[in-house]
Amino acid sequence: MGYSAEAAFSTDPDDILLRAGFDPTSGALYARRLVDAYAAAGAAEPLVMMNQQESMDEATRGAAGDDAILSALYDEAKVVGMRRVTLRDAATSAAAFSAKPRAIAFPFLPGGIVTAFENTPFGLATIDYHDAIAGMTFLSGRTTPTRVFEYAQDPISIFNQAFVELDAKPTVTSVSLRNHMLTFHFRSTRAVHYGIALWTDPTLLGLIGSNVTAAGHAGVVVTFDIPSGDSDQFVPCTGCTSTTFPYST
Repeated sequence: MGYSAEAAFSTDPDDILLRAGFDPTSGALYARRLVDAYAAAGAAEPLVMMNQQESMDEATRGAAGDDAILSALYDEAKVVGMRRVTLRDAATSAAAFSAKPRAIAFPFLPGGIVTAFENTPFGLATIDYHDAIAGMTFLSGRTTPTRVFEYAQDPISIFNQAFVELDAKPTVTSVSLRNHMLTFHFRSTRAVHYGIALWTDPTLLGLIGSNVTAAGHAGVVVTFDIPSGDSDQFVPCTGCTSTTFPYST
């Protein structure tokens, strides 16, 4: 299996230069934007940004290019107030929040080679969500997740092997609002832990519930344990005036 887009657009200077197709100048700008995006994603909840650098023998563009990118990355980390920690310290810190549900919004960062998703050039923000049962990815503006990973189907991760995705996702057949209560009607072929995303500033909605997880100011994920067949799932929303929401700015 070859390298994925995730591998190309990493924090490794060799990935940025060799696989993602940046030159040293544009690569340094990308590194700064990457740090800014991580800082924004971790503004409301703790977040560990991991920097890596693989073997220098892959740096076909030369060490000067690597130095420019690493300098830009660490300089920007100082600007946004990140602090440097070892992997051991990061693991200790992450233990305090890693088991909690998390929703991380991330913008699309332009530049480098053009990547595609579903045969369309990619240019969308994402929200990545995980809890103790499943992980989900939402593309900008989409209510239902593009991919869902049930951990029970893949209890052990394997290098260079993709996780098994949920192949029969539930569908939302209708959404309604009445008396500050959102109602989602689902149809599912089996019982499943599932979620929806609302791409608007959650502080404006007044959402209530332990199944509600904000992704900063960009959006919010609400999860349900959906039974097989047809079901209605309810979300108290004191600030909702419509089933259509403005994008967060």
